Amino acid sequence: MSDYHRLLAAHRFCAAGITVAIGLPAFLLDTCNHLFLICADLSDSGNNTPRDCAPGPPYRLR
Repeated sequence: MSDYHRLLAAHRFCAAGITVAIGLPAFLLDTCNHLFLICADLSDSGNNTPRDCAPGPPYRLR
């Protein structure tokens, strides 16, 4: 953001907080995907399966 230095300190803190509030859960979801994603779910969606995904049948909504 080219005008970041012109923002008030409170607004800079808020912008950094929003970035952390979105980035931290995204990072944790990515690193813990083996806890809730099954290999079949990823392959059914057309994505590559990571080494640490959980084996099992895909989850189907009824």
